[in-house]
Formats: sequence, structure tokens, C-alpha cells
Amino acid sequence: MSTYFVSIKTAILAFIVLAGVLTVPYAAYTYRKYGAVSKLRALIVYSFVFYLECAYFMCILPLPDPAEVAQRTGDIYNIVPFAFVADFIKKSGFVVTNPSTWLRVLKSSYVYVPVFNILLTLPFGAYLAYYFKQDLKKVALLAFLLSLFFELTQLSGLYGVYPRPYRFFDVDDLLQNTAGGVLGYAVFWLFRRLLPTREQLDRSDAAASVKVSFTRRLVAFLIDSVPVSAISLLLMLSTRSERIVAHAVALLIYFAAVPLFFRGVTLGKRIVRIRIEPGNRPRLLLRYLLRNAAIIALQVSLYLTNILDDWQFVPLSVTGIIFMLTAIDLLYAHSQEKRLWYERLTQTRNISTFKETTP
Repeated sequence: MSTYFVSIKTAILAFIVLAGVLTVPYAAYTYRKYGAVSKLRALIVYSFVFYLECAYFMCILPLPDPAEVAQRTGDIYNIVPFAFVADFIKKSGFVVTNPSTWLRVLKSSYVYVPVFNILLTLPFGAYLAYYFKQDLKKVALLAFLLSLFFELTQLSGLYGVYPRPYRFFDVDDLLQNTAGGVLGYAVFWLFRRLLPTREQLDRSDAAASVKVSFTRRLVAFLIDSVPVSAISLLLMLSTRSERIVAHAVALLIYFAAVPLFFRGVTLGKRIVRIRIEPGNRPRLLLRYLLRNAAIIALQVSLYLTNILDDWQFVPLSVTGIIFMLTAIDLLYAHSQEKRLWYERLTQTRNISTFKETTP
């Protein structure tokens, strides 16, 4: 039992890393497809990923010493179906007419191993039926393929890391895992009325897609930071300018020129389906430049910090003030659903294009 806890702890650590890597891509995909990221949908998807990690680590952990595995000479597989039934009858000591053997046999590996194998893929079948809307045949097939992946991982010695399999390949595991997936499908149908349907989730997100949240804008900005960094690197290599200068120019080029020529969108905004809507068309380039005044001012302040040894407190103070004012304005605007100061100054705002681009 302790090995299961070790597997779960490992899965938690791996999930923290994986969630950090996948959060922005997942949010971008969800904004692109649904127009919003609902908490319930995120909970379902992330819990599914965490479940798969737990199942995988339970099948491969603990990892033994390769030298010890190399010395093993026992059987590495069983291809006789339902051998676990024969083992239960012959070796468990279970006697129907002797109640004293009933509780003892429940604690034996002849019972808890098959039960664990069934429970291992029960959530998999429930997730497939609920969120991914798969029918019974596909659930059974996918549960079988998931089990086969686990078994082949073991049979291959963790993809060749070990000189031979360190766990037993058993066809009965395939049968039990497949049965677990089917049972998960049945459990979902028993409790399906207690959960919101996939269609209800989609409609809720579609209704929320008209709001441009700060999270949505942050995802767009993080995506845009990739081409900005590329432009900055290109400027550094071609002009041999300092990094802070190159990055400030890259910000000007990207966040002012790109929206000007592409109807108020950047790459990040296009992916999450938002765009800048100017209040008045005249002096549009100036408006886009002023929108990025905070970022550019921060860049200039940091640059001045590097070159003014005797007056570092000045740019540092400017940087601190800009940070403080922007943070306060961000909290106020978020709570009141108002525009930020640079949006009010330039008479611009971000609007959702989800309805415009959804067929």
C-alpha cells in the first residue's frame, strides 16, 4: 500500500510541473475554442491529467535497481486469460462453507490486485463518457489500449531502461482494466443527472465569451512575448544594441505597428479572440503607442538604472511609481469592470471577437 502513496506523491510533483507548462497553451486553446475558461471545465481537464499521471506512476513505480533486475530469471508474462480465477480457487484458501476465510481472503492479493486493476481505469471510463462523450464501444477499446500501453511499458523494461521486464505482463490485467473502463462508463450513466452536461458547459462559456477578462488579456500578452523576444534578439544581433534598448524598440514595433496593420490584433489577441477597438480612427498609431506607455516607461526606467550610477534612485522611483499606479488601477478596473488608465487616455479598449469569428 505504501508504494501507492509514493506513486501519488510523485504524480503530484509531476503534475505541478506539467500544469505550469500546459496552463498557457490550455488557456489559449480554450479561449480560442470556447471564448472563455470556466472553472468547472478547467477542473475536469486538470483532474483528468492528474488521474492519468497517478495511473501511470502506479504502474511503473517503485523503480528497482537495474543490476537486481538483470539477475532475475523468472517468467515475464502470462497470456492465459482468467488465470487469476484459477489462482484464487487454488491458492487463496477461500472456502464458501467456512466464514472465517471470507475476511482473510479479502485482504489477500488474489482479491485486492484484480479489484485495484478494475478501479485503476474506472475513472478513465467515467471521464471518457462524461467529458469526451464516447460511447460504450469506444470506452472499452480506449480502456483496453490504455491498459496495453501500461503493460507494454512494463514488458519493455521501461522502454529499454532495464535489461529485462521488472514487472509481470499479464493478459488478465488487460481484461480487468478494460472491465474497469466499462464499469466507469456505467457509473457515469447512473450519476449523469447530477452533473452539468458538456453542452451546458459550452453554452455557459459562449455566454461568458463577450467579456474580455484580465486573464484572457494576460494569456494574449504571454503569447505575444514570444515574437517580441524574437524581434528583440534580431535587433540585438543586427544592430549590436543593448538588450534593454532592443527590447523597448521591439515592444514599440510589435504592440503599435502590428495592431495598426492587422485591424487591432496581435498574434496573442488573434488566438484568444480579442482585438483593440479604438474610440476614434484619427491618429491611430499614436493611440497604439500610448497604450504601451507603461511598458515602455518601465523599459526606459530600467535602462536609465543601468547607465546612471549616481542617480539610480530616480529611474527606480519612476519604475516603482508606475508599477504601483498600474497595480492600483488594475485592481480597481478589474473590480469595477472599467478600462485601465492607458485605455481611458487613448479611448481604446479590448473587445471579444468570438461571436464575430465563430461560424
